[in-house]
Amino acid sequence: MTADLGTIWEAVTTTDWITLYGSQTGTGSGSVTYRLAENNTGVVRSGRIIIGGELIEVTRPCDLVALLRVIVIQLTRASLS
Repeated sequence: MTADLGTIWEAVTTTDWITLYGSQTGTGSGSVTYRLAENNTGVVRSGRIIIGGELIEVTRPCDLVALLRVIVIQLTRASLS
């Protein structure tokens, strides 16, 4: 994030599959590191990160490998029942 010297900022997200790491506050320019959890929902999902009042839209496509893992686990459990 680029900000004027002395500008105080904070990074936040209310999206549970977005995790912010390291410093989430700063003064002036800085950086925010984030990680997106795998997406096994079968659909593209979107979330938000807000840094210093600026909204950043984040999208995560479906992770086919993760989705297939979930399907296999569900099928395995169904066959064991």
